[in-house]
Amino acid sequence: MKFLIDKKKIFNKRNYLIISAIVLAIVITYISNISRIQYIRQVREEFPTSKIICANVDLKEGTILDKKNIATVSMLNKNITANTVDIGMIDMIIGKAIGTDLKAGDPILLSNIKTKYLNQTLSDRIPEGKRLFTLQVQDSSQDLHNGFIRPNDKVDILASIPLEGRGNTVFTVLQNVSIVAIGKASIVSQELTPNGTSISFFVDNKDVEMLQFAKQHGSFSISLRNPKDLERRQSSGIDVNSFLDYEGINKVSGGGKLKIKEKGKLIN
Repeated sequence: MKFLIDKKKIFNKRNYLIISAIVLAIVITYISNISRIQYIRQVREEFPTSKIICANVDLKEGTILDKKNIATVSMLNKNITANTVDIGMIDMIIGKAIGTDLKAGDPILLSNIKTKYLNQTLSDRIPEGKRLFTLQVQDSSQDLHNGFIRPNDKVDILASIPLEGRGNTVFTVLQNVSIVAIGKASIVSQELTPNGTSISFFVDNKDVEMLQFAKQHGSFSISLRNPKDLERRQSSGIDVNSFLDYEGINKVSGGGKLKIKEKGKLIN
């Protein structure tokens, strides 16, 4: 009798352990799924993507694009430029010939399409909520003429404006801007060689007035950046005082005690 009771206790204990293990496994699985869902949501928020068009198979120059040889893939928004063909432009490229060889998976760019088949103006490429803005660039004009900077390159835009109380001040107004056009050379033109000293780019509607004000009261220059460099730095600008205090400059300026002359006048 005692043996049967002990056996029953052992059996109940074993069942308890099995049920506990099952419940624990369910809880762990549930927590794991919740964590995975939260992780996926966080990744999507931090690294948003959009659908773009790519080659579905290897394509030779002159191939006519159709729905069989193209596909849609997701691409990080930060890697999409004004030259990228997104899903909303699929009807624009169907039936058009490509002007270069493409490998399967290569994104299709507007510059890949033979321009004689692509009837598109810059206004067609302006995203909603954006405006095309053009600036005359002074200090970087030689880089433009030499072809060092081309449409689709990423640049920072700097302005030099005389401010009351600070004098001439240089500061960065926009960062990581994609160049849409340099002179007549643009992302939709047959002209590929940059010419002129004007650059055009897309900006938020709210930035247009700021840029126009800076355009009327100052001058601009641009700084070419690596397209993989996504860093955005904060700066209050450089005036004569902060220039003299700058590391390296401070050592040769007598600890900021020297004065700077401009056209024979002391400006500090």
